[in-house]
Amino acid sequence: IMISIYYFIVSFLMIPRLFVGLLCMFLIGTYIKLVLIFHTEGVPLTKFQRFIIKYPSMFIARILLLASGVLWVNIKEVKYDYSKYLGPDWKITFDNPSTIVENHSCWMDILTSIYLKAPGFAAKEGIKNWPFCAAIAHGNSTFYLNRASNTKEAREF
Repeated sequence: IMISIYYFIVSFLMIPRLFVGLLCMFLIGTYIKLVLIFHTEGVPLTKFQRFIIKYPSMFIARILLLASGVLWVNIKEVKYDYSKYLGPDWKITFDNPSTIVENHSCWMDILTSIYLKAPGFAAKEGIKNWPFCAAIAHGNSTFYLNRASNTKEAREF
């Protein structure tokens, strides 16, 4: 009976959580569009543009995770010694990885990545047409891939 009471209480929170999520997407999408109003597509973002987009994006991603029910994110950082492959003189000279490869299983994985590191992404070309998601992707320096539908297009790509 406790489980049914829990679901009854949580069901009232679904509409406000959905509203908060949609509002956050609208706000960050609009903010990024305003920041990049004179930016030409295909030209890399300046350090200043990247800076003023990164931290609001991370904040909004955290709010969206909270609205989705994610209260805590555990981080396990692994430091690996590559001197075996790169020679004995190689020393770690970075704090963050240069590349993060992940196969996300849902949209929350993308939010978690934005919240933790705000990396650039590789996405299918169709994302350019999604409202608000296109602005967020553009603001996070997304590289668009054309997933060709036939073999001729794939060879040309």
